[in-house]
Amino acid sequence: MSQELLIFLIGQGVAILYGWVKLNTQMTIKLKELDIRLEHIEKKDEDVSHKLEQIFKKISEIQVELTNKQNRD
Repeated sequence: MSQELLIFLIGQGVAILYGWVKLNTQMTIKLKELDIRLEHIEKKDEDVSHKLEQIFKKISEIQVELTNKQNRD
């Protein structure tokens, strides 16, 4: 009876260890996927921010040109 219990406990230990390794691997993969998505989104945000800055700069230049033109007239 003792040998059967030992085999059962070893089997349970192996199953728990396998489950833990599988869960840990899946979590690591999911975290890496999220990190990649976050980097992609941050890159898009930087691109949009840069484009908006260019637009605001151009609007400011146009405002200055219009003000100068009005002052001449």
